[in-house]
Amino acid sequence: MPFPRLCPKDLAINFDTRQVTVRDRDVHLTPKEYDVLKHLVANQGKPLTHRRLLQAVWGPDYGDETDSLRVVINQLRKKT
Repeated sequence: MPFPRLCPKDLAINFDTRQVTVRDRDVHLTPKEYDVLKHLVANQGKPLTHRRLLQAVWGPDYGDETDSLRVVINQLRKKT
């Protein structure tokens, strides 16, 4: 199932309060989901490898733990 595309107006993120809104609906994110989303937004338009994203969010020892990243990305997709 393809990832639904969001227009910029569909997604609102308040980085101070960690509140995320999708299509005017508040969305609860786990701390890891939020950290992944924040890193993706901060690097918007730049290619990110699994390894780089894992190390940025989980730490330097997690460069090969792609299953964890896949789970979080899947959870984020379901919340859109």
